[in-house]
Amino acid sequence: MGVIAVDSSGTFEDPPIWVVAMKKVNVQKHTGLCISESKCSYFEKNIGKNWREKIAAAFIFKCVEPLIKSTDIVQIDNDFLGWRQDYVERNVKRLFGKKFYGKSPLSNPKIQFIPAQYSDDVQIVHDKTQWARHKGIRVDDDPDLTELLKMLE
Repeated sequence: MGVIAVDSSGTFEDPPIWVVAMKKVNVQKHTGLCISESKCSYFEKNIGKNWREKIAAAFIFKCVEPLIKSTDIVQIDNDFLGWRQDYVERNVKRLFGKKFYGKSPLSNPKIQFIPAQYSDDVQIVHDKTQWARHKGIRVDDDPDLTELLKMLE
């Protein structure tokens, strides 16, 4: 069983936003994305209700999907609280359910929201997110989320 840790840096109120996912196997593997201020404005105008949570779920999915194996646990830094956390988790699971339909347990991965101080993996990915923010690691800028957002309609 592996752990895929996910963290974000930045906020929707003050973009850009970086999201990085990391999995330690024999070496650390990571994926990362960045969304610009202009792309955030576009999504705010075109998605409507709960656009922040839908984008967050799409970002998390897009970062985790290339790293995940069937027995992995996804640990997400506890940036979301209350209904937002539930909504993001439900949408991440919805994306996995649609992408990996009929391929259990990939279609319903275990997701935990956990503060960095309780998970070494989340603390490491928190540091990687800061490096991404300061151009220390490469991330994909403004990825195409069209397909994922259609899955959430």
